[in-house]
This record gives sequence, structure tokens and C-alpha cells, in this order.
Amino acid sequence: MTAWTTISESDLEDYQVAALVEALRTAALGSSQDDPFSEIASDRIAYIRNRIAGRVTLSGTANTVPPELKAQTCWLILESMNNRLGIEPNQSQRDMIKRAYDDLKIAGTKDFAVSSADDAETPEVETGGGFSLANTPTGTITRQDMAGL
Repeated sequence: MTAWTTISESDLEDYQVAALVEALRTAALGSSQDDPFSEIASDRIAYIRNRIAGRVTLSGTANTVPPELKAQTCWLILESMNNRLGIEPNQSQRDMIKRAYDDLKIAGTKDFAVSSADDAETPEVETGGGFSLANTPTGTITRQDMAGL
């Protein structure tokens, strides 16, 4: 088990030029719109957590991902931020985004192992109320019912 990672705006700069990341965060905002990073990151992280749920134990800390999926998470966030502005990614970026989706398909398997979280959440599960079924036969016993006794 390991601590999972919270993705910040500065993490995107590890994969994309800082000036472009800044433009993706500040360009074409509505009059009451804030930096879209938080909302987009939250959506993409939820997608990633959903993809690996059941294969690994998820962190109880919201908006965190396994460290092995940090790069993939950043690329999916950048993809969505680019789409918001209608920016077509270049071939290298498209390759990295495709690779991120491919990695998510196998995340948590022996081909791409992913760490379970050290602050794993315990899923809320309702326990069954239980019941017993009594099946009492009705009718009369016949000679065939008693065969062999």
C-alpha cells in the first residue's frame, strides 16, 4: 500500500509547456467563470478512479490517484482542457493521450500493477436481513413416498 497523489495545476507543467498550461487555465473564461482546472481535474480523476475500482483498493481521500497513474491523469486532464478551447493536440500529444487510455484498460493487472491506497476506504455495504424458507409438504404420504423405508 502507498499514499496516493493529488494532482495540482503545476503537475500539468511536467507534461506540457507552462505557457500552454497557463493559457488552458485562463483563456476564454466567462465573466463569472473561474479557472476550469479544478472542475476538469475532478471529473477526470473520478473517471480514472472508476476505471480501477474493484481492481485495487481506492483511497479514502477524494481526488487522488495512484502514483503509477499520475502521468496518465495529467494527460487526460490536458486533453479535456484542450478540448474546452478547441485546440487540436499534435501527434505526440495524441500518442500520449492514447497511451493513457490504453494504460487504464490494463491498470491493476499484472501487466500494469497499481498500488492500493494506504488510506483505503471501506465500501459501505448493507448486510442482508436474512430469512429462512420453510417448505412444508402438503397432502398425504403414499406408498411411493415411503419406498425403501
